[in-house]
Amino acid sequence: MPPFLLPSASPEPMAWSDALAAVLGYARAQRDLWIRRTPSHPDGITIKVRAYAYSVYDCVPPSPDDEFAWLDVLVVDGINGKMDQAAITALKDAGDRAWPHVRTAIERADGRAFWELPEVEVGRTPPPGTTGAALGDAWLECTATTGIKTALTHKMLHHKRPALFPLIDNVAAPLLRAHTDDDVNLWGVLHRELGANDEQFTALEGTFAELVNGEDDVPLTRLRLHDILVWLTASRRWNHAVAAGRETAEWGRWQSGTAS
Repeated sequence: MPPFLLPSASPEPMAWSDALAAVLGYARAQRDLWIRRTPSHPDGITIKVRAYAYSVYDCVPPSPDDEFAWLDVLVVDGINGKMDQAAITALKDAGDRAWPHVRTAIERADGRAFWELPEVEVGRTPPPGTTGAALGDAWLECTATTGIKTALTHKMLHHKRPALFPLIDNVAAPLLRAHTDDDVNLWGVLHRELGANDEQFTALEGTFAELVNGEDDVPLTRLRLHDILVWLTASRRWNHAVAAGRETAEWGRWQSGTAS
């Protein structure tokens, strides 16, 4: 498989196998959690919990409601949302205003994913009446709300429609912003990188879904996979995630060719 060419994540080609290890590590890596003396553990105990947000964000199903329900708002805290009561209520109100635009985007997309839209629709000035225009309107309803900016907006929109809305937070945004121009914003940079690496992301989507297939697991779209790759780089957790991924049972199955 050709390497990934993702300028936002790395100036050098990224080996496809390293990318697979990184996303496996993101899904499966654990960290120690110390519990002090309790009635059930008089001497205290150290347990293992997930190191990253896969299980508490991605694996929490979005509400089936034709709106942003409270679940769709609260799940944002599972991916470092750090919300207080004021932010939660503001994000819910933003979601209420954004939802009609989300519904319009879904209708206009007619089954297409973000990366299947024409590039002009995800640029700075998407043509009126397009899917991209509706996506942008939903985004603006949220980011125009006091206290609700790039990270919380994307985390809520993406979780509800993971194939249609990107996920970009305050850690990854600067890396994407370095590649913007007069016509291309953050979404446009992401769209270009997905298009330039279509074969690689198609394979990564399929392999991840085949390997990470437990009862409580969910597949990830390339929008989320791209976010993970960039975020791990920007947050300097890349080496940890890759090393953890190479220790997983899923990695062993992939190497042995027994993924299914």
